[in-house]
Amino acid sequence: SIRLSHNSKQSYAEQIVTEVKAKLEASGCEIESIMTSDNITGDDALLWFFFHTNIFWTQDNNRVIPVVFIDQFEEIFTLSTDRTKVVDFFRLLNELFQTLPSDKILNQIESKGIRIDFNETANFRLVLAMREDFLPRLEDYCHDIPSLRKNRVVLAPMTGKQALEVIMKPDPDIVHPDAAIRIIEKVSKKKVENQDSLDKLEIEICILSLFCSQLYKQAANQKKSQITGDLVDKLGDDIIDDYYSDCIKNISKESMMYLEDNLLTNSGYRNALAYEDVVPVYVFEDEIKHLEKTRLLRIEEVNNNVTRIEFTHDVLCRVALEHKKHRQQQKNRRRKWSKVLYYLFEMLLFWAYAITLIRHSAGDIDQPEFAVLGVAFSISVMLSRLYMLRIDYRSFLFSLLFLIFNVFAALVSTGAL
Repeated sequence: SIRLSHNSKQSYAEQIVTEVKAKLEASGCEIESIMTSDNITGDDALLWFFFHTNIFWTQDNNRVIPVVFIDQFEEIFTLSTDRTKVVDFFRLLNELFQTLPSDKILNQIESKGIRIDFNETANFRLVLAMREDFLPRLEDYCHDIPSLRKNRVVLAPMTGKQALEVIMKPDPDIVHPDAAIRIIEKVSKKKVENQDSLDKLEIEICILSLFCSQLYKQAANQKKSQITGDLVDKLGDDIIDDYYSDCIKNISKESMMYLEDNLLTNSGYRNALAYEDVVPVYVFEDEIKHLEKTRLLRIEEVNNNVTRIEFTHDVLCRVALEHKKHRQQQKNRRRKWSKVLYYLFEMLLFWAYAITLIRHSAGDIDQPEFAVLGVAFSISVMLSRLYMLRIDYRSFLFSLLFLIFNVFAALVSTGAL
């Protein structure tokens, strides 16, 4: 099982070969090379040569066929910033499925005057696991790779009947039959009228798993010996949101803001971060360990000894995205009201200054006092605009010039200059 690293110095081909070699070695297997020369070099030749010019054996001399399982393959579209690198990788996959070497490899063979032996039948299998909604992106790259277009299996959602079996079969005494139906209704967001409607439902596996584990945990906390329909009705509506909130309640606001902002792509998909880039610069180690323990985050070591952090479920990304949007909405509301208060304050200041001008014109305020009031007014305006600096830079600069002018006028009118 491989998770490709998209910011690694290793190429995709190097990551795959390195991981397969490590797994073969850990399993006590041996690699027998049937190639008569190792003069063929370059990333273009690496994948094809590794799988086509080697035979893999167990210690008991049984042939081994490696099955390379690349998990969350859609990340090559969401996390990779180098489209050329992606195109080249799909080209290598296309060449890998061919019995004969590619033209680039043949050119090397011819130019170096060497001879190679290779397997005439494929001695490997490749499985790409990815989200179904990224299939159109896959089509953009694999139109010349028949194997990737013909051999596809959908990991479909469960039917309501299958979900009912998952809930009830392990221990029928834990969940009341009525509660099992209510769980299915909560997860699917649809009413189960009869057996027919149950068969037509689609249940997302990860949501059902998370929902049931949280429901069981809360039932245990309330010392309930059985999960009943009433308990599902009481706890079920917000169980995933509550789970998320419960996980982060002991985490600082700054840490969660950083994780929610950076563990999600702009579209709300999972985005893995390097552990060393996060801890302890932005998030404390004990906070990360707590979130891992509560299964909100997953920490795993991937290729090239890089440890990465990510959300454990896509369903949690939805909740995290809602939290992120809620924070942004609150920030926008505060910003809006700050603007309103700012403009009201400045209107009051200008009104007060207008009254001062009228009184000065009527002779009620002498010149030195008027100059001092003008300076006080200018300072007030400048401070208010300094507070709202992120809103209006030009008005702040205007206020600063106005203050300098009024200070100069005050010094002149009071005889200081």
